Amino acid sequence: MNNQLLKIKKMTPDEMLLAIDRLTRFKFPEIKYNRVFKDILSKHLSTPQISYKIYETLSEKEICYLIEEVFKYSLSDYDLHQAHSYNIFKIINTLENNLYTIDNSTKELMQAKIPYESILELNNNTLCKNLQFLKALTKSKKPANIIRKNFSTKFPIEKIIITEGITEEILLPKFSEILNYDFNKFGVEIIAAGGKNQVAKDYLNLRDRIKVPIAVLLDADAQSTAEKISKKLRPFDKLLLIKKGEFEDILPLKLIKNAINYKFVNLFTVKDSDFEQNICRVKALEEIYRINGLGEFKKAEFAQDISTVLNKTDSTLISEDIKLIINELKTL
Repeated sequence: MNNQLLKIKKMTPDEMLLAIDRLTRFKFPEIKYNRVFKDILSKHLSTPQISYKIYETLSEKEICYLIEEVFKYSLSDYDLHQAHSYNIFKIINTLENNLYTIDNSTKELMQAKIPYESILELNNNTLCKNLQFLKALTKSKKPANIIRKNFSTKFPIEKIIITEGITEEILLPKFSEILNYDFNKFGVEIIAAGGKNQVAKDYLNLRDRIKVPIAVLLDADAQSTAEKISKKLRPFDKLLLIKKGEFEDILPLKLIKNAINYKFVNLFTVKDSDFEQNICRVKALEEIYRINGLGEFKKAEFAQDISTVLNKTDSTLISEDIKLIINELKTL
């Protein structure tokens, strides 16, 4: 294509920042690159006009060329110290290939030279974790994993945990941090699947596409799911079962009471006697909330309440069952 014939509508700094944010999230490359590039070309090229349908007819080489031209033109009015350095582009490509199994077509698409350094110069606001990592890359020549540990950026990802629910997703990183295993420093991505059946689907989907270790955490009633996963488990992956029920069942009672009493101070005080030993914690909590007019018990909200009262230096508020899970994750 002749660049003299191109008519480009410039991307704003926020649009460029959003684009590199989406390109560096934990998501399969063939999905994120095509989505981002389609959006950019459909919105910012007036000549030629690139609809989603036309995008599908373009070669990877043509797409890369057009994407590079849009970014160059969008940055042309700015006085940038980085002068469109492409060091981060090279690092990102290496990291993506270390994390994912990538098809040849997507590898070609990933050759579009994205001026990460130049775009990051345009923003001094608070950045999400993946962009904090990119920003740190512009300031340091240290290896990516050292930068992640120094700046707690979580990226690059080195291991993945799949859990059934949101409670684990919210609280496991909090408990781990108290036990000096910060997920953001050690590159741990946690995924709440939304149910035991979905856990198996997520694991089997990731297993064939992801090169890093995966841990699967299941509730005690997920025996059939555990059996299905165990037959497909890779040698370096782990399957962990909560033997006492759900994640809420291995939370210390003291911590649960602290969370409820803090949230409903002057309205209600929960006691040990409100919890019958043989009833699962979620059912007990649902009953406590119902009887005392505290509203509907919601796991996500309750996990946030637990997080609020956690003392970052007090490991006594972490049960032995949770400590065992975290120790298993450390050795993954």
